[in-house]
Amino acid sequence: MKLRTKLSLLFAAICAGILVAFAMVIYFSSENERRTAFVEQMQREALTTANLLLEANIDPEVLQAINRENRQTLSVFEVAIYDPDFRLLYHDAIDIDIVKETEEMIRQIISSGMIYFEQNGWEIVGLHRSIGGNEYVITVAGQDVQGYRNLKLLRNTIGLSLGLGFFIIFLMGIYISNRILKPVSDIAEGVKNITANNLNLRLPPRKTSDEVALLTNHFNAMLDRLEQSFLAQREFVNNISHEIRTPLAAAIAELELGLLSPDIDEIQRERLIRVMEDAKRIKKLSASLLDLARSNYDVDQIAFESLRIDELLMNCRAELLNEYSTAKVLLNINGAGEEGLELSLSGNEYLLRVAFCNIIENAIKFSEDQSCEILVSGDAEKLTMQFTDHGPGIDKSEISMIFQPFYRGKTSHEKLGSGIGLSLVKKIIELHYGNIEVSSNTGIGTEFKVTLPREIPER
Repeated sequence: MKLRTKLSLLFAAICAGILVAFAMVIYFSSENERRTAFVEQMQREALTTANLLLEANIDPEVLQAINRENRQTLSVFEVAIYDPDFRLLYHDAIDIDIVKETEEMIRQIISSGMIYFEQNGWEIVGLHRSIGGNEYVITVAGQDVQGYRNLKLLRNTIGLSLGLGFFIIFLMGIYISNRILKPVSDIAEGVKNITANNLNLRLPPRKTSDEVALLTNHFNAMLDRLEQSFLAQREFVNNISHEIRTPLAAAIAELELGLLSPDIDEIQRERLIRVMEDAKRIKKLSASLLDLARSNYDVDQIAFESLRIDELLMNCRAELLNEYSTAKVLLNINGAGEEGLELSLSGNEYLLRVAFCNIIENAIKFSEDQSCEILVSGDAEKLTMQFTDHGPGIDKSEISMIFQPFYRGKTSHEKLGSGIGLSLVKKIIELHYGNIEVSSNTGIGTEFKVTLPREIPER
């Protein structure tokens, strides 16, 4: 989940929690106010009925008739009057008798002065009052129809408001998180444009003194250090051929001249041959390290051109047959047309030659008959090269590691090598937006399958 989304959800959750808390306070406060107001209304109704009956001496039947008329209104009340000895003096509707008073209830009312409880959807109040010098117990039951209707309306209004409020808060969260994280997005966008080829670029400095400005300054300082490191690496790569390869080439030439001299005996000749082979190994290792360093360059620095894959493979074959005179390299092409357009692709000739020569040389070195079979096929979008040898094969547990720099498998320790070749091959193929696959059977041989697109995607 993106940080922007997390901030939006966190902001929405906090604000929604506050809104819900306020809504609950409003609702329960309204419920409490409704109950308080209705209890007071029931007390007034009870005292009014008692006064009309006991002081104004209104006939009970008249009061009951009035009560029946009131049952057609929104608020419905039922009043009963008892003396302290639990004798019923008056009841609005004895046939209904919502409260169903008991002697224990009457004693509790006399003891407390007033009680309140709810029963079967009715709210009930019991009062102990002195009227005309006599003690009476009055109970009143009522249903606050209008009050509950108003509460339901309030509840629906709060629910609708909360839903709308949640939506508005979420939109506000997105807007605020976008505003807060915009400087970070600007940094990410600026960093995306900085590659190994343009380390001179820097993030625009900010005029503020906040954490984002501090991050920008630290990042620019890091880019300064990286630029110096890359410049030093490239300078090393550019100079290594002159600093190492040139003296090695001169030493090999001197050794070859020494071997032509008739003044050396057989022991000296063997020593010179071993020294020359070691010098050639060092030269080849330095060339591999140089190619490995070049393969780590940014793809924008590599020049791609149109080339023919068959010519490239034939050049590799000729180069390796010059070194391994007894080797056999067979090249087969499936579906080659007369014009050969299907064998053309876009690539860097030098890097692809290094990659293919490494694969073919490995096949020659590890095959008992020093052979390598190459099969080229393709379609309108890609070319596929399959390199097959008849060597000891690669153990399945090692296949995933053979492309690691300097890794050498169990069967490779008997052969000369540096462990750089396949790592270099994989980097070169990836620079060409291709892929390489390996399949091997122990004791039968190994196949490397290289797939390259005909056109390099626009960079």
